[in-house]
Amino acid sequence: MNVDEYLKEFTEEEKTAFWDDYNKSKITREDFMAQYSLDHECCPKCGATTHSTTLVQYPFYSDHPGTFEDKNHCTCKCGDTHSTHERVVKQ
Repeated sequence: MNVDEYLKEFTEEEKTAFWDDYNKSKITREDFMAQYSLDHECCPKCGATTHSTTLVQYPFYSDHPGTFEDKNHCTCKCGDTHSTHERVVKQ
């Protein structure tokens, strides 16, 4: 089912509320993830930013953004293995 099919029975007011909620959630996620990337940029062992990582998508709940943890596995060029959430701010 696409969005148009989902919204076809909604009133105009309900459609507006749906899109307002959607856009608010999207902005919350984008802002949070930009900061999260900065806060978890570097290897906790050597401080390098270069690494390889798994690519699992973890759920983000816009009404509880502080509960998000990216648990993808990172392997740094120094050989350390850790989760993305364990990475640290660039010094």
